[in-house]
Amino acid sequence: KQSNLEYIEQFLKEHGITEEVDFAGHLCIEKCSSGPNIEIDNIMYHEVDPAKLESILNKVFMKA
Repeated sequence: KQSNLEYIEQFLKEHGITEEVDFAGHLCIEKCSSGPNIEIDNIMYHEVDPAKLESILNKVFMKA
């Protein structure tokens, strides 16, 4: 099973945007009960798994 971190790294590499994106890990971002959590551009996403990440990352990074 692929982890969220592995999915994010793969997505950034496949789309050639590794240089434009900075990301850092944190423990629950003070929302442990609703995790795993991810924050992108000050928007918080909860209960994230690779399936949700696909939708989130496409929405955020693949805007036309």
